[in-house]
This record gives sequence, C-alpha cells and structure tokens, in this order.
Amino acid sequence: MNIRVEKIQELAGDSLRGFATVIVAGLIRISDIKIIQPEGEEAFIQMPQRSYQTNNGERIYSNVIDLPDDLSIEVQKAVLWFWNKQRH
Repeated sequence: MNIRVEKIQELAGDSLRGFATVIVAGLIRISDIKIIQPEGEEAFIQMPQRSYQTNNGERIYSNVIDLPDDLSIEVQKAVLWFWNKQRH
C-alpha cells in the first residue's frame, strides 16, 4: 500500500512528540496522528481520537478512524521512519 507522510509537526514536551498527516493510497488523508514516545521507550503512533463525556461524568475516547491491523502497522512504520529521518 502506498503511504506518504505529508508532514510532521514536532512538539517539545513530555511523551507526546508530535502530530503527523499521511496520505493513504493517494486517496485518504489522515491528520492529527499522534507520535508518542514515553521516556526510555520506543515511539508509537495513535490514530486521531475524539472524546466525549458520559452522563455520569466519565470521559470516553474513541478513534476517529480505525484501520485494519496490517495497514495500521504500515502507517506506523512510515510515520516513524519519516519522524526519525527528520530528527537526524
């Protein structure tokens, strides 16, 4: 599958290191993919999420887009490769 990283916006902060935008198969654009790297651990991505509050005050998070596992792995590889390249 053709995955192109359009841009990465790096952040200086704790474990949230930045946001990525990718184009999948030249057709689907996914923005606000989080790049997360807790101290001393490997980096990973998290798909864009929305949150809402239930009637009892509990905060619930859910992905805006769900990808099949194999495609999610490919997106993560592309984003992290581009992110590491950009940092060095």
